Amino acid sequence: MLKKNDIINSLILGELIFIFLLPIDWVIGIFAKLGIEKFKYFAAIVLPFATATGYWLLFELGKKIPIMLQLARYGLIGVFNTIANLGIINIFIFWTGVSSGFQADIFAAITFALVVTNSFFWNKYWTFGAGSNQKTVREYIEFFVVSLSGAFINVSLFHVIVNVIGPKGGMGPEAWMNVAVVIGIPISLAWNFTGYKFFVFKKTAAVLPGHHD
Repeated sequence: MLKKNDIINSLILGELIFIFLLPIDWVIGIFAKLGIEKFKYFAAIVLPFATATGYWLLFELGKKIPIMLQLARYGLIGVFNTIANLGIINIFIFWTGVSSGFQADIFAAITFALVVTNSFFWNKYWTFGAGSNQKTVREYIEFFVVSLSGAFINVSLFHVIVNVIGPKGGMGPEAWMNVAVVIGIPISLAWNFTGYKFFVFKKTAAVLPGHHD
């Protein structure tokens, strides 16, 4: 049976996704590009509804495919982390006007540290249900190591795309910086889930919290 906590978490993540979309809009006008500038604040209602509905659908699939429940939670957290990553990067751009060079690499590193810390607590207590043990510090270190190894590839790719290849297709540097972030996302998501499940939370990853046939 779907727990109330699952619905609440999915609604919260949907609202947070909207909040972090705003700084992206400040810099590259994402809502205007999508043709919904006049209705963008409706997303504050639509996105939580969409995330809760999407989670419920994946939960139903998870009754037949057990790992689907963890993937649903991890995926939803991953979507939020992606938008938060972009949101924080664009806050830096908005505040400083910097969108390339070594300073942009520093912004990417700071953003990574913030997002991975947020991701740790969401995944520990929700995705893998490992909140009942007393190994938070050790798990955080292991979680950070797994995330850092994925981020090494991610940030290296970011640097090459932003500072070596440079903007293509008529894009400005701000939009190209966002493209660089997005390109590295699938790699880090797959790498991190594998590491979290089989290394960081290996003793609890096999248990699907909140799942009942």
